[in-house]
Amino acid sequence: RDEIQSLIQNQQLLVERFVALNANHNQVQLLIETFSNKVFQTSQEFRDKLLNQEELQALSPLKTGAGLAALNTRLALLHDINDTM
Repeated sequence: RDEIQSLIQNQQLLVERFVALNANHNQVQLLIETFSNKVFQTSQEFRDKLLNQEELQALSPLKTGAGLAALNTRLALLHDINDTM
């Protein structure tokens, strides 16, 4: 649980860094395209479930795998932005 909180905080710091940038038009477009990716909503929903004991226990292995994949994809997208900017 502490590890999940740490990952959430690290991703939040990356997002805040991008928002604080003096971005040009192309960078803004990249941010909009990236943050509108469905994986951001999916990963947020999964993170919320991980932090709720009842919902965590109800997660099937299939949904857990899909949630972890969404978190990994989200992180990869954030790293791509970081590398591009």
